[in-house]
Amino acid sequence: MNILIFHSGALGDLVNTLPAISALRRRFPGAVLTAVGRPDLLALPLEAGLIDEAVALERPGMHLLFAPGPAEKLPGPLREWLSGFDLAVSWVRSPELIANLGALGIATHFHPGPFPPPAGSGHATEHMMLALRGLGIDGPAAAPRLPAPGRWPGPRFPGIIVHPGSGSRRKNWPAEKFAQAATILADGSGLPFAVLAGPADGEAAAATVALLKALGHEARLIAGLTLPELAGMLASARLLVGNDSGVAHLAGSVGAPVVAVFGPSDPARWGVRQAAAVILRRSDCVPCFDDRSRVCQSGECFAGLTPEAVAEAGAGLLSRR
Repeated sequence: MNILIFHSGALGDLVNTLPAISALRRRFPGAVLTAVGRPDLLALPLEAGLIDEAVALERPGMHLLFAPGPAEKLPGPLREWLSGFDLAVSWVRSPELIANLGALGIATHFHPGPFPPPAGSGHATEHMMLALRGLGIDGPAAAPRLPAPGRWPGPRFPGIIVHPGSGSRRKNWPAEKFAQAATILADGSGLPFAVLAGPADGEAAAATVALLKALGHEARLIAGLTLPELAGMLASARLLVGNDSGVAHLAGSVGAPVVAVFGPSDPARWGVRQAAAVILRRSDCVPCFDDRSRVCQSGECFAGLTPEAVAEAGAGLLSRR
């Protein structure tokens, strides 16, 4: 059997979909799984053996799958390629995609929405499982898990990694707070630390490095890694300290202890799912990051979260290892 998967979400969304993809793999152990989406992100499940092939959503003609009209409009090579699939599972909500795949004779199961998951609907991992109900795959989702460090390429860093960025500035704890927390942790543990910069984190990472230097600490800046390389580095780390971000979810999935500072997003839906993860957040703050009906005041949910509290949480996780 050949199964086609559609997933176009960001890193955190993909990590929280890994339990569903793993469940699909277990349900059809002999199937070939081909995922369509962002190849840079799909390199993670591909390297982990959860999928067998990754295809770019920008493949020529693929956009026509998301346009209304008869399936005959698709280029011949694309129709021929699609004819090799028996089943499709989509986390991309597109009625046109569902209709076009159905017209090609491909049984399609899709996530019913809404997305982001509404308040009170449980963790995102559970929400992602909804796409599989039509296949008889139901029940609680496992926590996201990726292979042990030896599976991943790239450098290692057996110290404390600070990630001051995220997919949105609204989710970022101030850089000076990260610098202060890192200093306390480094002084208390004697471990080296580094600052991680993802593609959208350059400003926050540079500010954190500069603030650390002002505090008398030289910090290594980590940047330019592929996601499999980043997975390997995070798996080797003693601790990650960061925001609500895809990197925090990735760190949790490879078993790294995580301290995640949450502001306007909801840890009940987006918290890092692993035993060695501590989520710090004001208990009286109403989640609003993915609720467009509310307008958050900048930084209101970070008020009262101190570098000392973050460092204490990190020290507690370090003492377990």
